[in-house]
Amino acid sequence: MDSIKLKSSIVVIIFLGIVGYAFYYKQTHYTGKVTNFAECVQAGYPVRETSPRECIGFNGAHFVENQTNNDTGVISENGTVSGVVTIGPICPVQTVGRPCNTPPDMYTSREVVVYDQSGGIVSRIRLDELGKYTVTLPPGTYSLDVVPWSGINKSVPKQVVVFANQNIGVDFNIDTGIR
Repeated sequence: MDSIKLKSSIVVIIFLGIVGYAFYYKQTHYTGKVTNFAECVQAGYPVRETSPRECIGFNGAHFVENQTNNDTGVISENGTVSGVVTIGPICPVQTVGRPCNTPPDMYTSREVVVYDQSGGIVSRIRLDELGKYTVTLPPGTYSLDVVPWSGINKSVPKQVVVFANQNIGVDFNIDTGIR
């Protein structure tokens, strides 16, 4: 009787191992054809209720919902670029109980400037009070810069390629040099 229990246990363990591996393989090697927002939603991936809505697909791929122009009914095939600008340190010494937060006006006084390949300004986006920004752009290659910079180790402008119906994340870190 013990050998039957042992054999049954081994079969169950092998079965669970195969099912676990199949699940793992699907999660890490999925090659389905999710290429747009609608397919991403249909595949059951999570949707962020932003404007426009975003579906977060396999391996973090972002798909942005098509927006229609209410006047013409034309579907927008634009993509979005969004990110956060961090600024710091602000104080030479930060201690427990006395945080040194970045004042909101240090963000709202700055803009992300988007340039086309010829160097022309496409858009200027004022940062919000937390340093966040979002811009909708037609597919193409752009450079993004933060102005005014007023920090050390300037690593901008940053180049980005925008695709239709996708969100690209581009963050900036302004090092104030305070130590």
